Amino acid sequence: MANGVLISVTQPNNPGLRQGQRVYVEGSGENARVIPR
Repeated sequence: MANGVLISVTQPNNPGLRQGQRVYVEGSGENARVIPR
């Protein structure tokens, strides 16, 4: 996260994501997912 907090999200592979890319974390708990920004 921009504030230095690390999080872990488990989701199906998304070929649109790459290391170092800015992303948005949508939802929380078991419903969280990572979306390219």
